[in-house]
Amino acid sequence: MDTDESQKDAIPEEGQSSPDEQKSSEELNTLKEAIDKEADKRHSKLDRAKNVAEKRATDAETRFTNLQKQNDDMELQVARDNPEALTSIEAKRRIRETQETLERDKSEFEAKKSEYDEVIEKAKEASLKANAKKIADKYEGVTASDLLEFTDGSDEKMEALARKMAASKPPEKSGIEPDSGLASGKPGDDAYLDAYNKGEVSDHKKVDEIHQRKREAN
Repeated sequence: MDTDESQKDAIPEEGQSSPDEQKSSEELNTLKEAIDKEADKRHSKLDRAKNVAEKRATDAETRFTNLQKQNDDMELQVARDNPEALTSIEAKRRIRETQETLERDKSEFEAKKSEYDEVIEKAKEASLKANAKKIADKYEGVTASDLLEFTDGSDEKMEALARKMAASKPPEKSGIEPDSGLASGKPGDDAYLDAYNKGEVSDHKKVDEIHQRKREAN
């Protein structure tokens, strides 16, 4: 009787996890927490290293600026009784300051341009995927990934390939199975070759794979 009760207790009720499943889940959570902590530690180290490097660069730039100012003051002191020399020194200093300003502006511009380019690239990628999905959804058996992989991403090329792929889709199976289309490769091969011959797609490797399948089928 006690054995039956213990066996009954060991069997989880419906909707409950078994002891082994609970243990595996706990171990997985523990491992995930350990990985997250290690990732946080590494990010923290990288952030500290970056801050140290930036501070050193700033300190070095400050020291250089101070030395340059001291040098300018010495030159001005030496040439204080020579108007022509003073004019030359002042002109060189203005040119140097202008160049430094331009360099700073250039660095800031390049940093902002890099951020802008990244945003634009992500927006283009998202738009391309959205267009591919919109076109693929209109045709049965066509996926957005196929359209993106085998065309240049233009709406016209994706639409043309989607129509051909949908048209070449084999009929549904009935009581008597028709030819599956695999005798000459696989569904979609002929449509892709047709699109390739018309210049609508250009994946040479894909074409070679189709010809290989046809040879193996024969």
